[in-house]
Amino acid sequence: MNRFVVIIFFLFSISCSSRVSSYQKIVNSLASSEIFNLENYSNVLILPGLGCDGCISDVENFIIERHNYLSSTLIILTRIESVKLLRLRLGKELLNKKYVIIDENSLFDTPELQTIYPVRLILNEDGHVLEVIEKTPETHDFFSALK
Repeated sequence: MNRFVVIIFFLFSISCSSRVSSYQKIVNSLASSEIFNLENYSNVLILPGLGCDGCISDVENFIIERHNYLSSTLIILTRIESVKLLRLRLGKELLNKKYVIIDENSLFDTPELQTIYPVRLILNEDGHVLEVIEKTPETHDFFSALK
């Protein structure tokens, strides 16, 4: 029984570090594009257009209400079915913010990063991913330090 617990813990830690590594590669490609200076951001929110409706709606509502206070948060909207519908849902003003990216090239829609939940990446000062948090129905601290 103890070996089983150790094996599960080991597999979980490998998958978590692999996930952080996958997100880090994408963050690095954003940084190397010279469009974004990641030193200006402490968080990255990745919001899929498809997935857990309640989870996505919670994050969309949070972004709509707080977008003027989220300038240190890079917001990436991915898996978008229609930019026109997105503009209606979130508003033209929000989508025109310099810290909002519409992922039309599906950079964040790779098999290893696909999720039905919104994701928050916590970055250090150098743009390295410290933590990956998914907004699931059970997640209670997703918005902490964003308010």
